[in-house]
Amino acid sequence: MHQVFYQKYRPINFKQTLGQESIRKILVNAINRDKLPNGYIFSGERGTGKTTFAKIIAKAINCLNWDQIDVCNSCDVCKSINTNSAIDIVEIDAASKNGINDIRELVENVFNHPFTFKKKVYILDEAHMLTTQSWGGLLKTLEESPPYVLFIFTTTEFNKIPLTILSRCQSFFFKKITSDLILERLNDIAKKEKIKIEKDALIKIADLSQGSLRDGLSLLDQISNFSDSEKISITDVEKTFNIVDRNAKFTFIKAVLSGDIKEAFNLLDDFESNGLNFTYFLRELFALTVNLYAYAKLKNINVLDSTEKTMIETLNFEKQHYAFLIKAIEENTNFGLSQLTLIDRLKAIVISYNEFFNQKPLTISSPSNEKSLHLETEYLEKKKIKKSNHKQDQKHFSLFEKSFIDKSEKTPKNDEVTNNKFLDTSKLNLANIALAINAFNDNKWINHFQNLLSVFQTKFNDKDKQNNLSYFNNFIDKYSARDIVKATKIVKASSFGIVILFEDQKIAMRLWKEAIEEGNVQATIFQIFNQNLFLASFSEHQYKTTITEETKNQKYQTEVLNLTQLENLAKPFLKEKKRSLSQKMVDKYFKGLFEEK
Repeated sequence: MHQVFYQKYRPINFKQTLGQESIRKILVNAINRDKLPNGYIFSGERGTGKTTFAKIIAKAINCLNWDQIDVCNSCDVCKSINTNSAIDIVEIDAASKNGINDIRELVENVFNHPFTFKKKVYILDEAHMLTTQSWGGLLKTLEESPPYVLFIFTTTEFNKIPLTILSRCQSFFFKKITSDLILERLNDIAKKEKIKIEKDALIKIADLSQGSLRDGLSLLDQISNFSDSEKISITDVEKTFNIVDRNAKFTFIKAVLSGDIKEAFNLLDDFESNGLNFTYFLRELFALTVNLYAYAKLKNINVLDSTEKTMIETLNFEKQHYAFLIKAIEENTNFGLSQLTLIDRLKAIVISYNEFFNQKPLTISSPSNEKSLHLETEYLEKKKIKKSNHKQDQKHFSLFEKSFIDKSEKTPKNDEVTNNKFLDTSKLNLANIALAINAFNDNKWINHFQNLLSVFQTKFNDKDKQNNLSYFNNFIDKYSARDIVKATKIVKASSFGIVILFEDQKIAMRLWKEAIEEGNVQATIFQIFNQNLFLASFSEHQYKTTITEETKNQKYQTEVLNLTQLENLAKPFLKEKKRSLSQKMVDKYFKGLFEEK
């Protein structure tokens, strides 16, 4: 009977694992020093090795021939765990067994001594699926578990694990496995299985796996049956998994940039009829754009693959074309952090050309249609904030010195909304932002961001100054991190911003000032809350008197905005803050990506 590749080639010792070297080193040292905690939490994307590591740890702490480095896989303990017949290793699928009765049964058995092993290990897979009552039933047991018991929770949604559990366990985040490592493993397995496949096809499979080794092995397993005699090519892979080939992508880009909309839509129709995955198509288009622009900037042919090298001369790319492609992809695809930072790095490179600011908007016309598709490229410039030196202004700071919206803009015309003529952000102040966030306020966002804030604050120990210094040094702006740790609560939240309160008004106004002046506080906010957010910070007294009470006063009554107007109000802030934040994050973590050599 055929055994699927991801099960057949699952790592059975630390040496075979991929891409998690720091985690492996910490766990091996903990085993050697007998410093295991009551529980571990392994979080990260699917197929990165969380459950595999859990099983290897279970073997390591019970292995009869443990050599301080790795398990033997030859003793009775290792063999029984490898065949899933070890009674003292309990693996639970929390997605199906997540009720309080299941947890009660588990708790009742925890205090029973192991039958044959030194330690019992409970592995709870997909732990984020456990109910609140189930977590509550585990709390006391987890805190006071016997020395012969170890809990390991694996999850793809770390934010759903309760804080009370997080504080009782050690957490490890499993990063995505690089395409190079996946490619190396796929190549080894292809040789063992005698699969005839071209290197370009393996590279494509590694790229399709998106950091998940399990996905890569599943794809290889699927494509292995494509042909017995001929070598499997990259074209075979693209046909099997409904991917547009590189030549077609070049043709599509060429049609768009030349203004041949009819040809572009014909290509899209063909892609759709062939069952194209449009999300992956946009991601590939983005990667291709990055490579082409990197080549245009560096003139280094090594940044291109063989197909791109043959096609580069047929395309006449100009700077505004890259900006157009970046904008189109950015607005239609939900990217992860790494892709967002690359987008903004490309923007920074484009903007570095001073003459590019004077370029006219890019217009693409269809020869068969009088109407034209008008796509304007937006470029963000820092708004100069005038600093007031008047002490009187500081003493009598009013949040409603300007009306929320100028009278002339109370009711935008339909064509203005259609053409994305957004409200001028320079007319907004602290109260405006708070009101905009409040308009989209959602308790789910409040709870989510409050939990992340609490996690951040629990790591701060007022008594351990040395530890605090080391902890805050991890932040791009340690001073704003020290300020945010003093926050009392988040009172309003939406997908694009938070209203956060402090006891000290000086701290609140200092953070607000840094936020509007493009300070590093935005980078700190991202590091704490894992996304770009606009910050409105108040003292508790200031928020109560100004926002809660004064907004009831008819003098400050604002116009009621419809949903479209509020979205338009929020959009410029999201774009401007994303640019400021990502520029700093890229400079710190992706330095030299596009530097000339």
